Amino acid sequence: MNKMARIFLGLGTLILGINVYGQDGTNAGPKFVCDNPVFDFGKTDADAVTHTFVIRNIGDQLGKVKKTRPSCGCTVANISKKEIDPGDYTEIDVKFNAKGRKGNQRKTVRVEFEDSPPLTLQLKGSVVSVVEVNPARVVLDVASDQDIDRIVEITSQEPLEITGAETELSELVVEHETIEGNRKFQLHIKTKPGLAVGRRQGKIEVKTNHPKRPVISVPVWLNVIGELSVAPETIRLVKREGKTGTQQIIVRPGTTKNFKITDVQAPDGIQVDIRDLKNLGYQIRLDNIPTSEELNGKKVLIKTDVASMSEIEIPFEIR
Repeated sequence: MNKMARIFLGLGTLILGINVYGQDGTNAGPKFVCDNPVFDFGKTDADAVTHTFVIRNIGDQLGKVKKTRPSCGCTVANISKKEIDPGDYTEIDVKFNAKGRKGNQRKTVRVEFEDSPPLTLQLKGSVVSVVEVNPARVVLDVASDQDIDRIVEITSQEPLEITGAETELSELVVEHETIEGNRKFQLHIKTKPGLAVGRRQGKIEVKTNHPKRPVISVPVWLNVIGELSVAPETIRLVKREGKTGTQQIIVRPGTTKNFKITDVQAPDGIQVDIRDLKNLGYQIRLDNIPTSEELNGKKVLIKTDVASMSEIEIPFEIR
């Protein structure tokens, strides 16, 4: 090997050594760190937990945050700036929506960069409830002539006084009583006589003197069952001119267990197929339903051998 060749070989080896050392032994390029990537919020009864994470660029070049990826929809992350100079930092505000959650929680946010490995930030802790409601929601399936007294228990970890309880559902009466000092209570949900058949949805609002829970809201679904149960009560279809649709109607036993469907009448052109489900009732399939507004105001007529529900009308609604 001549002298010139040895010189070029030596220079190449030197340059290669510098590059390798720059990648593994220095902070060449952007490099991001978070000194405290885990935030333990301990125990909380708050509706939300927030924390600000600081991410520093300890490299020697400008770096960019590509995106943040929270682990679930209950967690959001907002970044103060996406371009970070060497020696500078950015802040990521993370908010965890703890409302309706209970027990140990662990939420993460993955931070991805353009020229640096990703970082994972974490919120962890336990969500506790000062006031617990059991059950948290009430579903009432009752016959039109049935009297019920459904109980909901309210337990407080701190002193509490219930000052009132009411519901927007006129078919129900709500009463409350103290079971144990100022820590445990019961709601009594009772039906009024002469309930009309159908489904309703509403809520019970319990007023208290607790600063964190001045109002406790309990969702209520009321389904008053007649001699027969029919679903849907209205056939709703999306308007699509020139197109047709399909719909199923289910007629099930209510307070009357044995019944027969004697006839089903639908507007002209709609095909009707009736299937006997034995003890489960009947399935009515409607085909070739025109999805145009001309069908509004028209109905399906179901005839049965039950005297109080001998004719059941189900209207169409095209929107």
